[in-house]
Amino acid sequence: MKTVLITILMILFSFGTAYAGKNPKLLKEIKRKVFLDLSKVQLEKDKEEFVIVKFRVTNQQIEVIDIKGSQDELTEMMIKELQDMVIRTDAEDATTYQYKFKFEKE
Repeated sequence: MKTVLITILMILFSFGTAYAGKNPKLLKEIKRKVFLDLSKVQLEKDKEEFVIVKFRVTNQQIEVIDIKGSQDELTEMMIKELQDMVIRTDAEDATTYQYKFKFEKE
């Protein structure tokens, strides 16, 4: 039942990502692996909800340098997702990436 609820919520809420950087393969991998249970978050229809993350990839792990978001719950969920992730795409150790994840209620 929980899986059905999460699936329905993912359909109801669109998840967008914008990024600054030169590694579209990394973005694609992260987008494919990020899955947030939005049933725990109240999203408003006319308000942009977002999380901006600055990070590096070191030894196939994401090291979060800075993170800001419109809601603490979204920020905490995103930190957990990113820190648990194993990155297979080549990424420069010295490069700092910044991605903006947007959450919208449909």
